[in-house]
Amino acid sequence: MSNPVEGSDYTIILQADESLVGATVTILYRKPDGTKVEDVTPTNVDTGTNEISYKIESTDSVEGIWAIQAKVVNSSGYISYTKPVATVTFDRELQV
Repeated sequence: MSNPVEGSDYTIILQADESLVGATVTILYRKPDGTKVEDVTPTNVDTGTNEISYKIESTDSVEGIWAIQAKVVNSSGYISYTKPVATVTFDRELQV
């Protein structure tokens, strides 16, 4: 599979190790420049498969390696994170 290109939309799927029924899920990520962003609403939370998706918008996708993780707070207040941390590498757009 090839890497996405900067300036394009890209959706990543994260797999939770526990049930997401009744859980609060947020996304945290680190951009290639080291900026850390927390408490972002995921694009979708599938409680049937325990998959969490997050779409990196074309306006945000810059060249380099992104690190992305989901924070899960279950209905009892127990906090966990998806692991391992997922990485996505955006390539530079081809210049002609």
